[in-house]
Amino acid sequence: MENRTFMLATKSDTEEVLKLYRSVVGSEYCAWTDSYPGIETIDYDLQRDALYVMRDESGEIIGAITVDDDPDVNALPCWSKDLQGEPELSRLVVRADHQNQGMACDMIGKLMEILRGKGHSGIRYMVSKRNIKAMRSYSKLHAVQVGEAALFGDEFWCFEKRL
Repeated sequence: MENRTFMLATKSDTEEVLKLYRSVVGSEYCAWTDSYPGIETIDYDLQRDALYVMRDESGEIIGAITVDDDPDVNALPCWSKDLQGEPELSRLVVRADHQNQGMACDMIGKLMEILRGKGHSGIRYMVSKRNIKAMRSYSKLHAVQVGEAALFGDEFWCFEKRL
């Protein structure tokens, strides 16, 4: 396995992250569009210190993940009461030439360590019901499916995991 670095993104990463997001639009199972996620989303994530990137040994961004704070997602009734207010992992992307190598789970694992270190006791995430590839990958996390939701023009499975 190559030498990868997982770190908080900076403003200078904006264009590279946007390019990575755009690179998967239209691919099988992807629910993203040409307008989402966009610059505004990246700026919002950067302002909250919530966007993390995975870099390869040459420093190129090969993956990204966000700790989201969406009131619509937070308000879903399926979430466990004892995990209310825990962070949602969102906008996970892996560059095509690095997919199917365990990087998604690696990034989630590293982010869970960071969140645990900040005193969080769990995470939540949603997966588009159409995204079979992500479902296969996330099954390795042993999270609990707690419900489903219809948001943002898509249908999602909702998951939680204690840290």
